[in-house]
Amino acid sequence: MLTTTTQAIVTFLFKPKTGNSHELIASIVYLPDKGVSEYLKSIRRPFVRDILSKQFGCLNTNSVRIMHETTPIPRAVLETDDKDLILICDGTYARYQKTTNNEERTLSGQKRVPSFV
Repeated sequence: MLTTTTQAIVTFLFKPKTGNSHELIASIVYLPDKGVSEYLKSIRRPFVRDILSKQFGCLNTNSVRIMHETTPIPRAVLETDDKDLILICDGTYARYQKTTNNEERTLSGQKRVPSFV
C-alpha cells in the first residue's frame, strides 16, 4: 500500500500526464474517489505558491534566455532570424479542471487525449 505522501505526489503527476478520470486514478493509487480531488487540491496550492510562481512563467526568465534556448527547427519553419523571439505555448498538460462532457466533445483523434476548444 502506498503512503499518503506518495499517493498525493503520484496523483498530482499522473493526472496531467494521462488525463484519466479521478475514478481510474483512485483505483490505481488505492484511494476513495473523493480522495483524488482532495490530494490534487492539497498538492496544487503549495505547488503554485512555491514552485510554479518562482520557477516558471514569463516573470522568471528573459527574452535573451528564450532566444538562446530556441531550437533550429522553429527558426527554420517560421523563417526567423536569431534575433527574433519565438515562444510556442502548448496546453498538452493543462488538463486539471476539465469536465467529462467537455472532454467528450473535444476529443482529439490525433492525440487520443482531450483537447481544448
